[in-house]
Amino acid sequence: MKKKADIEKRAAALYDDRLPYHNFDHVMRVLAAGKELMEKCRRGNIPFDEEAVHYAILLHDAGFHEDHVALGFDSKEAYSADLARDLLNELAVPKSVIDKVVSAILCTHVDGYCRTVEDKIVRQADISGMGSDYEQFREDAVNLKQELELLSGKQISWEEWKTQAKERINLYLREDTGLVSKDYDAHGAPVFHNRVRENLKAMMSDETLSR
Repeated sequence: MKKKADIEKRAAALYDDRLPYHNFDHVMRVLAAGKELMEKCRRGNIPFDEEAVHYAILLHDAGFHEDHVALGFDSKEAYSADLARDLLNELAVPKSVIDKVVSAILCTHVDGYCRTVEDKIVRQADISGMGSDYEQFREDAVNLKQELELLSGKQISWEEWKTQAKERINLYLREDTGLVSKDYDAHGAPVFHNRVRENLKAMMSDETLSR
């Protein structure tokens, strides 16, 4: 238990609360979603490594506020995975668990490919807000836009933001993270993807999202 508490405390220090979206509150939300997904797997008798999932979610956006390119990394996810590996090694987490954590964090990249159940749980938990009710989806969109402007130092119009967000979210939907049969509708389409597309449709027609 002490090791788990140490990792949570150390993980929290790797986030910047000044970011409107990718802060430790986001991690707490993803943890809650991850717990629901893990329970779904238990009910479906699908084996997974709970420790790896927990650590991966805690650290999946670690260092997001930093300039990953200047630090020599191709993506935010690659930098977060590197921070996770260093921290977990320092705290003597077994290599077999660390490897699963790194894989799951890398799978949160927009082009990530899920090879394991742990990968699917972490990726699905990370983007769970996309398939929530529209009010939450809208709140996330506002925060993400503000964060982009904060990190880039440039303002972006809502119309441009909507177009970019739609394109990026559709890229996430290329990967199927379904875990059990109930994750698919009668036509075999992922239920989560259907909810996300409904939110996208609502966002594109939301006239309150404008400058």
